[in-house]
Amino acid sequence: MLARLRPPLRIPRAVLDPIASPLDALGVITLALGRPLSRQLIVIACDDARRGLSLTRFIVDGDSPSHMGDALDRMIGYCSQVASSANVIVGVSEPFAASATQRLIDCTMASERCHRAGIALREWLVVTHGGVSSALG
Repeated sequence: MLARLRPPLRIPRAVLDPIASPLDALGVITLALGRPLSRQLIVIACDDARRGLSLTRFIVDGDSPSHMGDALDRMIGYCSQVASSANVIVGVSEPFAASATQRLIDCTMASERCHRAGIALREWLVVTHGGVSSALG
């Protein structure tokens, strides 16, 4: 599945085009997706109109919730410094499929931390060797 994951023909242009759908978001996320897959967050900081302002990647240094929390804190610190950043789209890459429960726990933790920082979590896409899913949709 991962070998077939290619950006769509039209990728939203940074600062110009809104990221209007999960497919648009996935297209941008694949630009920064490290291969082979490792546990990481690919983050698109967006303005109020959902135009991408910044694309970056944060490595999750382990499998425990505290490691995910540390990566989320780094993500929020970074997004807080991006001018005009109002919301964030996150792609999580996992080398092995996590349980649906763990995906929901990670997404909930991210949503709560973003909310406390005044940043809206707009999309949470999980990319594994087996496919792509959304914990928010």
